[in-house]
Amino acid sequence: MTIKRFIYIIIIVLFSLPVKAQKNKIGFFYGFASNELIRNTSLVGGASYDGKGTHLFGLAYQSIFNEHFSLESGLEYSENTIKIKPEYFPETDLYTSSIAEERITDIKMITIPVFARYTFFRYFFANAGTLIDFEFDRDEYQSTDKQSGIGFGVGIGGQYTFHNFTFYINPLLRYHTVIPFYKDNYQQHLTEAGIKFGLDYSF
Repeated sequence: MTIKRFIYIIIIVLFSLPVKAQKNKIGFFYGFASNELIRNTSLVGGASYDGKGTHLFGLAYQSIFNEHFSLESGLEYSENTIKIKPEYFPETDLYTSSIAEERITDIKMITIPVFARYTFFRYFFANAGTLIDFEFDRDEYQSTDKQSGIGFGVGIGGQYTFHNFTFYINPLLRYHTVIPFYKDNYQQHLTEAGIKFGLDYSF
């Protein structure tokens, strides 16, 4: 199955779910996380990458099938700040001190999550699923690997409903580019561990 066909299937499923759901929710969220760029293979030498945190916010949509099961999606924007320390070489005309300096770069992404949620004891839930990521606005000399691709995330949280409004807190773990759209050698994977705060409206 190609990546495009996979995305088309996800979109079709999302648009068909509201018809079968018992209730729907729409809302917004904000979150922050610690982050890291990792590789599955260790490399000798090369630059080092130090995660300096993530900020994310967006719109959330939830289709509720019964008191326990629902499906989550939406649209999310995130910025991951990374500090890059280049590999050290003695200074030459081709490798000046300005090239060797540490620098900060941001990984900016639009994400479509497709998560299943299980609610238990009324006030608690667990959620997990797929992340469809699209990185954009890369720096001209950005040395991080492209993070566009398919990833996954898991979380657990608490919620409180008052009339048609639900406030929730959702600690999360996420791992990006399990299936990259643009394959790089020794692919870097952006990881995040943090928390989201959201407010939903039922209709």
